[in-house]
Amino acid sequence: MEITEYSKLTQKELAMFVLRKTILFFNVIFMRNIYLSTGIAALILLSGCNKDEYEGRDITGAKLTVYGTVEDTHTRVSNESWETTDAIGITLQGDNADGLATNIKYTLTEAAASSGAFTAAEVSHAIHVKSSNSQTFQAYYPYTGEDQNIPDVVSFNIADAEGYYTKHDFLYATATATIESPEVTFKFDHMMSKVALTFNNTTTTRATDIEIEYTLNNIIVDGTFDPQSGTVVCGNTLGSITITSAMGGTSSVILPPQTTTGVELFIKVGEKYYVTNFDLDTNSKTEYKYDVNINETEEAPTITITGTSINPWISAGETQSLNPTEDPAETLPDISGGQWDSNGEITNITENTTI
Repeated sequence: MEITEYSKLTQKELAMFVLRKTILFFNVIFMRNIYLSTGIAALILLSGCNKDEYEGRDITGAKLTVYGTVEDTHTRVSNESWETTDAIGITLQGDNADGLATNIKYTLTEAAASSGAFTAAEVSHAIHVKSSNSQTFQAYYPYTGEDQNIPDVVSFNIADAEGYYTKHDFLYATATATIESPEVTFKFDHMMSKVALTFNNTTTTRATDIEIEYTLNNIIVDGTFDPQSGTVVCGNTLGSITITSAMGGTSSVILPPQTTTGVELFIKVGEKYYVTNFDLDTNSKTEYKYDVNINETEEAPTITITGTSINPWISAGETQSLNPTEDPAETLPDISGGQWDSNGEITNITENTTI
């Protein structure tokens, strides 16, 4: 009978050998259980973080879908719709401590220009709605500044270095969204005021498409726009703007809301000049319409200005009439200074101004 090496061990040595092997076996099993338990615990913790916490820009919220409409788009860059070069800035009001949803630039793709659907210019900066509670977003046009930085107040002047008119049509809107309903439509308001002049010739033999040039003297031409609140503040610089139009056409001027007296309307029609003075009392979001009727009869060449219906912005309700006469010298008149009028009333002007 063959004898194994274990048979050579004493009973005590054999017992110690078995004990060591048993301890080693249980140690291995124990360590494996520890590793397994640790891994399971880690997975549970990671799962909890992904569900309940927001880390960085990898958000589980709903991406904000943005549309923009304007009550009267023809006062902007395009005559009928938004252009692909148009950009708006969007900011989340309220709980936006990290600033990630501050002044984010949204633009139009060429395919979405007619629908007014905006998308984030930088995909990584797209705003996400992270709450079932209603969140308020504010938007403005045109975009200024940088993403994730509060935009500065914008200074503007509607007259260029040569005195010709430059357009500044500032827009502002707010809208709400939730994670369940992340689509917003910003219905923009015009924050400036608007004066629209329609030039009519009462002489039936005169062509209606003849070019005319008019100048508004002694109006406030500067101001500031705050993109955060949409507020336009009128400046205090009196100046002039000159615009080319056509007989039978309508010409619009977007200007800072103001109450100014002694505004002068000077019109050049061919070789003839017409002039009158009137007061301006305009409000934000409001359009003031005037009919300018030019009578070129030799006996009494005059201009009659009537109007101030407000359409399509906010109705002013009041009407004013201006009755300027032809400038017999056919030369530019001197420009006299105007001043602020604090009473806010619009009055009828019946006295003609002759140069």
